[in-house]
Parts: sequence; C-alpha cells; structure tokens
Amino acid sequence: MNATHSNQGSLRFFTSPFGLFRITAFFAFLLLTGGLGSEWRKLSKKSLPLKLKDTQFQLIQKTLSEKHEYVTGDSFEYYLCSEKFPELPGNFPCSFLSTDFMAGKAVSTLGGIEGGRIPVSFSEKKTGSGGVTLVLGERDRKDPNQVFVFYNLAGRVSFYKMNRVLVIFKWTGDANTLTEITSLVLNGDSMPVAGRVYKFE
Repeated sequence: MNATHSNQGSLRFFTSPFGLFRITAFFAFLLLTGGLGSEWRKLSKKSLPLKLKDTQFQLIQKTLSEKHEYVTGDSFEYYLCSEKFPELPGNFPCSFLSTDFMAGKAVSTLGGIEGGRIPVSFSEKKTGSGGVTLVLGERDRKDPNQVFVFYNLAGRVSFYKMNRVLVIFKWTGDANTLTEITSLVLNGDSMPVAGRVYKFE
C-alpha cells in the first residue's frame, strides 16, 4: 500500500501469516463494538471447519473468485486505532472499517487521529450483497500484498484479503455492532489451514 502521511513513519505490511501492526492512536471503538474483548483465540483443527461454516466462507470464496476491474479514485485520509482495539494482520487502518471515510466522516465516526492520505482504487462491480469493493492504494497486479476490501450493504467491512491472509468481520443487530473478528491463513489453493478469533464482550 502506497501512502503519504506526516509524523507517522512509513506504513508497512507484515507478510507473515499473522504479522501484526500495533495501532497507537486513540479510537472510540466502543461506538462500533460490543466492548473490550480478551485476546485472540487460536482455532483448533476441530473448530476450524465449524468457524468456516459460521462465517459463510463458501460465499466469501465465491466473492473472491469474481473478476473485478479497479480504477484509482481520490485519495482519502486514514485514521489509526487505539491500542485497545485488537491488532489486525497488516496495517489495516480502522477508518476503513466503514465506508463513512468516503464522505469524510471517519473522524466523527471513529474518533481517530489522522495517519495520512492514501489513494483508493474502486471496482465498478458490487459484491453479491450489493456492497462496495476496493483496493487500498493504486492497483498493482505485481504487488502480492495489496489489500482487497469488501463491504456489506450497510457499509461495514465484511472482510479483507491480503496475500494469504483473510480477515472476516461479524456485525450484528440493527446498530451493526462489531462482535467478532476471524483471521484465517490460506494455502496456495486459497483454502484455510489455520485461524484465530477475537470476540468482543
């Protein structure tokens, strides 16, 4: 992801399956989540298939197999999260948890501190649920670590994929409260071989 920013240092992606980026800015995540969780819990070989069913992985797999043409649009401000928010694979900015960033509402919605600006490449094609699909940064087919983000119809991030890491978000209720995050490691055939879950209490 190519980004320009001030006083934050260079943003980098971690290419290891569970590489993490510690987010250090203030983020009013209680507005979006069910509350503080405890920690990431590793999925056992027995529980992994159950979690794939729970997250409707087959539908996600179908969405990922669809062809999209991305066109680079405007650059948007991105905002970092609090240390209290669970660490996410890569340096996924929390301002992209919602499509509010498109209307310049990331600050008021998330209460984050500005990290800089980044170009966003949009697909003219919607997801199966009618949500927005985008790539963080300019589309570069030679870059294996680009982040592909898929939103639901309500404008909340449904999942994002970076290389062989897939991160799935579970939103519940009319208020679209974030209750769970699942991080999966994929093999060369894009099938999950390991995973872990973070639950908000």
